[in-house]
Amino acid sequence: MTTQNLALIQKQQQQDKIQDQENQQQQKKIISFNEFIGTVLVFTKQVLIKYPKLTRMLDEENYGFGLDMYNDKQEDPQATNAINTTIHQELINISKNTDIVDMQLIAVKILKQEPLPNQISTLKNDT
Repeated sequence: MTTQNLALIQKQQQQDKIQDQENQQQQKKIISFNEFIGTVLVFTKQVLIKYPKLTRMLDEENYGFGLDMYNDKQEDPQATNAINTTIHQELINISKNTDIVDMQLIAVKILKQEPLPNQISTLKNDT
């Protein structure tokens, strides 16, 4: 093996090591983000329990609600249309487009207005 080949192999090994470190950092960010989404889902369920009038935001058939989307450009909270915005489609997307079973379960339970299982208080990844 020539010195040039050895140098190329070492350079490739260094690049592989850097790539592995970047992949690990990216994986940690994904895990953190998924924990955040799970926490938001549990919080959403608790808010819906505390304020039952908000359950109309879960309606698939809007019956006049959800026809106008939330307007984040408004400074006045009363003008944002938050209460008339449906979250049904967002919960459907979470229930279908995530690989995390607990998050799917929470989203479905929210949509069906069923209680969450007792063991779900936060989502932790065992990695």
